[in-house]
Amino acid sequence: MYFSRVAGLSRKVAVFLALTLSLSASLTFAQGDEEAGLRSKIEKLRSSGKKSDLGLALYQLGQYLAEKRRFDDALPFLEETLAIDRSIAKPADVFKDISAIAMVYGFKKDFAAAEKFYGECLNIARETGSLKLEALTYSNLGTNAIFARRYEDARGYFEKSKDCAAKSNDYVLEAQARLNISKILKSEGKLKEAIAEAESALKLLGDNDQESLVGEVNLALAELKELAGDIAGAITAYRKSAAVFLNCGEPLREGKALLNLSNDLLAYGKPNEALTELNKAHEIFDQEDDKHSLALVLSRLGSAYADIGNFAEAQRFHGDSAKLALSLSENSLVLENQFELAYDYYLEGAIDKALKRFLEINSKLSGQTLEDKELPGETLNSIAMCYRELGQYSAASEYYEQAFRKFSSHGNQLKSLAVMNSLACLYLDSGKLDLYQKKFAELENAMKDLGKEQKDSLEFKRLAGYVYFNHAQFLNRFEDSYSKALDEFKIALQDFEDVSDRKGQIRALNGLGLTSLNLAGVANRADKQVNDDKAMQLASNALSYFKKAQPLAVDSGIIDLQWECSYGLGAANQILNNLKDAETYYFKAISLFEKEKAKHTRDDSKTHTLDLRGACFQSLVTLLVKSNRFDDALEIAERGRARAFLDLLEGRKQGLSTVSTSNSEEHLKLTEIGALSKKVGGSDRAVEIVPKVQVVEGDSITSEASAKAPDKAELKQLAIESDSTIVEYYSAGDSIFVFVVEGGQVKTALPLSISSRDLNNLVAKTYDSIISPPQSLTDLQASNERRQRNLQELHKLLISPIEGLLPSEPAKVVTVVPHGALYNVPFAALTDVKGNLFIESHTLAVVPAIGVFRGTHKLAQSLSGKPANMLVFGNPTMRSDLGIPPLPYSEREAKKIAELFGAGAVLKTGADASRTNLRELGPKSEVIHLATHGLIDQDRPMDSSVLLACSTNDDGLFTVRDILKLPPLKARLITLSACQTGRGRITGDGVAGLSRAFLLAGTPSIIVSLWNVDDVMTEFQMSAFYQSFLSGKDKAVALREAQLKTVNFMEKDMKFPPAKDGTKIRANPRYWAAFQLIGEHK
Repeated sequence: MYFSRVAGLSRKVAVFLALTLSLSASLTFAQGDEEAGLRSKIEKLRSSGKKSDLGLALYQLGQYLAEKRRFDDALPFLEETLAIDRSIAKPADVFKDISAIAMVYGFKKDFAAAEKFYGECLNIARETGSLKLEALTYSNLGTNAIFARRYEDARGYFEKSKDCAAKSNDYVLEAQARLNISKILKSEGKLKEAIAEAESALKLLGDNDQESLVGEVNLALAELKELAGDIAGAITAYRKSAAVFLNCGEPLREGKALLNLSNDLLAYGKPNEALTELNKAHEIFDQEDDKHSLALVLSRLGSAYADIGNFAEAQRFHGDSAKLALSLSENSLVLENQFELAYDYYLEGAIDKALKRFLEINSKLSGQTLEDKELPGETLNSIAMCYRELGQYSAASEYYEQAFRKFSSHGNQLKSLAVMNSLACLYLDSGKLDLYQKKFAELENAMKDLGKEQKDSLEFKRLAGYVYFNHAQFLNRFEDSYSKALDEFKIALQDFEDVSDRKGQIRALNGLGLTSLNLAGVANRADKQVNDDKAMQLASNALSYFKKAQPLAVDSGIIDLQWECSYGLGAANQILNNLKDAETYYFKAISLFEKEKAKHTRDDSKTHTLDLRGACFQSLVTLLVKSNRFDDALEIAERGRARAFLDLLEGRKQGLSTVSTSNSEEHLKLTEIGALSKKVGGSDRAVEIVPKVQVVEGDSITSEASAKAPDKAELKQLAIESDSTIVEYYSAGDSIFVFVVEGGQVKTALPLSISSRDLNNLVAKTYDSIISPPQSLTDLQASNERRQRNLQELHKLLISPIEGLLPSEPAKVVTVVPHGALYNVPFAALTDVKGNLFIESHTLAVVPAIGVFRGTHKLAQSLSGKPANMLVFGNPTMRSDLGIPPLPYSEREAKKIAELFGAGAVLKTGADASRTNLRELGPKSEVIHLATHGLIDQDRPMDSSVLLACSTNDDGLFTVRDILKLPPLKARLITLSACQTGRGRITGDGVAGLSRAFLLAGTPSIIVSLWNVDDVMTEFQMSAFYQSFLSGKDKAVALREAQLKTVNFMEKDMKFPPAKDGTKIRANPRYWAAFQLIGEHK
C-alpha cells in the first residue's frame, strides 16, 4: 500500500540485514552439473587416484546440495573434500572448505558449530599471515552472529574485518565491512552513524559503475536517507544504485531500486518523474516475469497518475494491480489496491464514491487475517476523513474514535496519536474549540509519555510538526495569541525541517509570515499603512518568511502553497508601502488560484488550514480603490465572485453528495423532521432541518466558461445591457466599498463608514427585529421602533451616500449586487429618515454578480414573448407522521394563480404535487410556481430543498442536487413561494442554495424569500404579483407593485403611534418584503 503519500515515507526500520558475505567462491553455491552427473563423475575419480580433481568434484556436489537446502546431505561431501585438501596440504583450499562447512552449519542454525569452524579459518589466516583472509573470516563470523541474533558480537566482528581490510589495503573488503556495520547501526536506530559508514564505503569504492557492491551500498544509503528524512539524498542514491545495477546486468535489483526511487519521487511531489522510473521498472519486471513486483509497480503507477490528476488512468492501474494480485492469491495486496482506488476517488473530489468504497473495504476486512495489520485502522481513518470533508462531523468523529481504538489495539502508538491529531483538526473545523483544546492537551501529554526511540523517529517528528502547526493556527485564528503562535510555528518548522517535509515547511513558513502580519496589526488584510518601527519590522519579518517559502512552494508544484506565498508577499509589501510589488504579487496569487482545480491531498486530515483567497481579492480591491482605479477594482471584485462560483461548480461536479449511515446523527429519519420544525406564529412555511438524501452524482449543467469573470470591457457591456443602475457592494476586511455603475461607467467606489464586523452585527440585529414577534402587547410599540431604527440605520449606511447617483424615476430599476451579510438585507424595506421605503422610490432587482448577466441575458432573450404555459404546485400532501402542518392558503394561492394564467396553467396540489411530476413537467414549463414548505440547511446548502408530496417510498425532498440533475429548464421565471428559499450558506459569489441552483439549471429570473413567510399575506402578494406580471409588466415592476399593494393594505387600518422621532411606523417587512427578484428584471 502506498502509505508514503499518507505520511511521507513511514517505513519501519527492519532488523533484517542483507549482509555482504565474504569469499565469493565459498558463498555462491555451484551452478554446474546436475546431481546425477556430479555423482557419476565422483565415482570415476575415486578409482583414478586424482585426489585434487576428486576434491573439487566433491566440493561442487556439496555446494549443489546445500543450494537445494539439503544441508545434511551436503555436509559429508564437504567434509570429505576437507580431508583430501588437508592431506595434500592446500591451505587456500582448506580455508575455502572450512568456510563452506561453517556456512552450512549456519544455515542449519547450528551457530556454535559454525563459529567453531570459522575459528579454524581464523587460525589459518593468521598462520599464513593473510590479513585479507582474516578480514574475510571476521566478516563471516559477523554474519553468523547476526543470524544468531548476537548483534553486539556481530558489530565487533565487522569492526575487526574493517581494520584488517584497511591494513591490507583491500578497499572492497573494507567497504563490505562498513556496509555491514551500517546495517547494524540502522537496526539500532543510529541513522547518522549508519549513514557515515555507508558514505565511507562509497568513498572507498569510488565512482565504479561496474561494481555491483557500489549499487548495493547506494541502495542501503538511499534507505538510510529515507529514514533520516533526507528524501532528496535518497532519490540521488536510488538513481545511482539503479544505474550501477543496469551496467552490471542485474535487472531485478535495478527494478527494486527504481521502484523505491519512484516511492520517494511521489513522496517528494514529483509524480511525472516517478512515472518515468516506474515505466522502466514495469518493463524490467515484465521481461523477468516477476509478477509480484509487477503488481507493486502497477499500484505505484496508479498512485502517480492520481497525483498528476489523471484519475481515469489511476483507477485503471490500481484495478489492474488488484487483478494481478488476485491471480497470485495475494489477498493483502488486493485489498491495498482497493484502498488506493478509493483514495483515487477521494483525491479526485468524488467523496461519495470514495466513502462508499472505503465502507465496502471496511466490511471486507472484518475477521480477516492480514499481512498489513495497519490496513483496518487506515480504512477507518479514511472513512472519517470522507465524512469530515462532507461536513458530517459526528460521523467523522465516531470513525476517528474507531480508528484510534484499532491502532491502539495493535500497539501502534504513533498511528493512534496521528488519529487524535485528525480528530483535533475536526474539532477546529466544526468550531468546537473547547473540545479541540481538551484534545490538544491530551495529545501533547501522550506525546511526552513516548519513549526516546519513538520520539527520535521520523514519523513522530512529522506528527509533532502537524500537531504544533495546528495549535499555532488555533492560537492565531481563534485566540489572537500571536506571539505564542509564532513560537509554535517555529517548533513545527524545525520538526518539518528535521524530516525534510517540504510541504510542512512551506505551511509553517507561511504561518510565521501571516502571524507576523497579524502582529503588525493587519490580520491578513493589509488595508492600512503602518508607520511605527515595530510594525514595519514585523512586516519585514513576514516578507522574509514568505520569500523563504516561495522557492520551496514553486519546486513542490503545489498550486495552493504557491498562491499562499504570493498573497503573503503582496500583503507584506503593501504594509511596507511597496505598492507596485504588492499589486504584482496579488495578481500572481489570483492568477494561480484561478487556474487551480479543487483537489484533495493525503494531508487533508492532518491540518486545519485557512482559505485566504477571499482575503487576497479583498486586499487587491482595497489597494486599487485607494489608487482611484475604480474600473480595475470592480473587475477584481467580480473575479472574486466568479472564483467562488467556480468552486461551487467544481464541488458539485466532484460529488458533493452525502452517503447516509446508521452511525451518523446528521442523517435524520423522516419521522424526526416534524420534531425539528420551527414555526413562527401560525401558518408559516418554515422547516429548518438537515434532510436525509440519497447518494447522487452531479454533473455540471452550467459550463465553467460561463462562470469566468468578465473583463472591464465586458463588464461595461453587461452593465449597459442590464438597463439598470447597478449598485455593487464589496466587503474587504474592515472596509466596505460600494460601486455605482451607470451606463457602463463606474461612477464611484465609496468606502462606507462602518467595519465589516459592525455591519454584520447590524444586519443580524435588523433581521432578527423583522422576524421576531414582540414578546408581549406592551412590547409591540418598542419592537416596531427598534425595527424601524435598524432599517433607517442600514439605509443611512448603504443608500444615503449614493442616493444622488440613483435614478429619480421609480420605474427605473436599481440592481443590487450584495456581498457577505448584505444578502440578508431586505433592500426594499430600507427606510430613510422621513420614513420613506426604498421600494417607494425605486424598482429593485438583485444579482449575485454582474457576470451572471452573461448567462441570464441570453436566456431571457430566448424566452421573449408572453408565456404559453405555467406549472403551479400548491400545498403538497404531508405524511401525518412528519408533524409538518398543511398550507391551506398555499393551495388557494396556487388555484388563484392558475386561474389568473388561464388555459395554459397546469395545477398540481396534494399528492399530485410530487417530485415525479416536477421532474417531468418542470423542463417543459415557461413559468413555475411552487407554493410549499422550504427546508433550509445552512451548513450544507446542497441539502436544502423544497418539500413536495410525500409517500411511503418518497420522502418528498426536492434538493439542490435534484434541481441540478434536471434537464435544462426553459422557464423564464420560477417563484419559490416558500420559507427562506433565498437563504443558504453565504459564499464569495452569493448565496449557495435553492436560488443559485435554479440559476444554474437554466432560468434567468427567480423569486425567493429571505425568511419564513406568512401563509395568508403570501397568497395576497403572489396574486397581486401575477396580475401585474401576466398583464405584460416586467418582473421587477410587477413585484414592486405587489409589495406596495401589500404595504398599503396593511397600513390602511394600522393605528400605531409614530416613533419617538416623529416618523410614521411602517408596516412590518416580515409580511411584505420577504420576496426578492434575482436575475433578469424584464
